[in-house]
Amino acid sequence: MKKNILLVSLQKSGGVALDFLNFTKGLSEKGFFHTACISFHNEFRDEHEQINNSDILLVRTHGSRTVDFLVSIFLLRPFVFLLKIVKTRADIVHVANFHPWIFLLYAVRPFCRFKILYACHDNPFRPKEPHPPVMDVLERFFARHADAVIAYSSFARDDIQSYISRNVFILPLIVPELAYGALNKKPLAKELRILFFGRIETYKGIDTLVDAFEILHNEKIPISLTLAGRGDIPLSLREKISLLGIHLLNSWISNEDLVSLLESTDIVAAPYKTATQSAVVLLALSYGIPVIATNTGSISEYVRDGYNGLLIEPNKPHELASCIRKIDKDRKVLGYVSKNSAEIREKFSPRHVAEIAIDIYRSF
Repeated sequence: MKKNILLVSLQKSGGVALDFLNFTKGLSEKGFFHTACISFHNEFRDEHEQINNSDILLVRTHGSRTVDFLVSIFLLRPFVFLLKIVKTRADIVHVANFHPWIFLLYAVRPFCRFKILYACHDNPFRPKEPHPPVMDVLERFFARHADAVIAYSSFARDDIQSYISRNVFILPLIVPELAYGALNKKPLAKELRILFFGRIETYKGIDTLVDAFEILHNEKIPISLTLAGRGDIPLSLREKISLLGIHLLNSWISNEDLVSLLESTDIVAAPYKTATQSAVVLLALSYGIPVIATNTGSISEYVRDGYNGLLIEPNKPHELASCIRKIDKDRKVLGYVSKNSAEIREKFSPRHVAEIAIDIYRSF
């Protein structure tokens, strides 16, 4: 029997919103009809409205400030959202990311009898970054009482499974859409060009990368380093970055700017202290750019050491510097690793991930 599938993501912007857009496109390419519930202010709203085999359900959500949340309650917006959900008569509600309003789904589930699938980008029982305690409690409750949980890697599945008794399915991350255009790669220069990109957080380990760069800089090895992404950087680290002549773009990086950066990059560095998964690593590999990454979380599910990249241990600047030094001495390694990197594109394409999702839906 054909099931009525409702996808819900109230994230307005960023990587999660882009991943949701690509996922709905993948389902559309497979001819799988579904309804996508998104925020009225979703930055990809126009693209969503152009997708075939999909209905769009728009809801007005609140901003990030407490006063915005209170205003939304006063205007009864969470209950309007819930009413719209009920009217879809969904058999399965696939929640792509946590939002306070989705907690209301449990109020109507006994009457609507839909199944809830909850996708966890990170383990809610062991968050990487601090969140408001109330949000942590709500998300953990939601994950424990969903009919099934979706994780984005084998590592994440095993990690989450140790906390809950529900089924945990694996639905791989999707390579961001911008990866499907050809790069106009610039030829190798005298300097080995290294790039870190993505939101700057403490767990991303840019301090390790800066320390490794300092080691190589003092050895007069010809390399350049660009750090691109918004986020807070401690003053002492910012001063060190400036002193070493590292190029810092501490702001939001558009797709166009990112493509330009990737075209001038020989290696992408992902020196994370901890991670569940990484769309940054997937994107770099799909463009055929070798990655030096730490062996943490699910990174080894994408990066095969010595084949399409290099793996190191977290918080080891000397080990990171050693990897870069070896590549600088033998630039032919870049060509071999680059050729192997692009193989990952099909495995994590929207169409392939959609096939896995459809099998999950049919299992209910």
